[in-house]
Amino acid sequence: THVRLEIPTVIPAAETVVYDFADGDEGMQGEFGTDATVTYQASQQAVSLQPNGTSETHNYILQVGSRDYTDATITYTLRLTGQPGESDLTVQGYVQTGAPDYVRIYGTIEPLSLGSNLVIFNPQSNDAGAIANIERIALQINGAFVSDDDNQILVERIEADFP
Repeated sequence: THVRLEIPTVIPAAETVVYDFADGDEGMQGEFGTDATVTYQASQQAVSLQPNGTSETHNYILQVGSRDYTDATITYTLRLTGQPGESDLTVQGYVQTGAPDYVRIYGTIEPLSLGSNLVIFNPQSNDAGAIANIERIALQINGAFVSDDDNQILVERIEADFP
């Protein structure tokens, strides 16, 4: 006689959420209470980051539905044209909870260079439960910059991969 043993297995499906700016700004905006803004560039399918005045810190947020970002990977695709920075620019990805605390969980600071830039961010728990209630994907540009037709910081894509 033969015995057949079957062990059911379930492989959890990974999910990727993509914001590709093909049809608009996807809700991306400058941080509340600052002069930072974005403008949609239809011909480039990207948003152009507009500076927070003469500040050295510029924050941009994308409001998303509340979700657990444990073990998630966020990839930002940025492109610099011309020479937008008055000096070297850096970028830092972060995620943020909503009201009432607006807790931010930051990634590492990465240099920005002319052309295409990939910034990969794996949010880490702050041990206060904030990572389970993320409502914003965001990024911070460090350094003074200008934005005009020849000099831009463009966000072409944001991808969030969940296990």
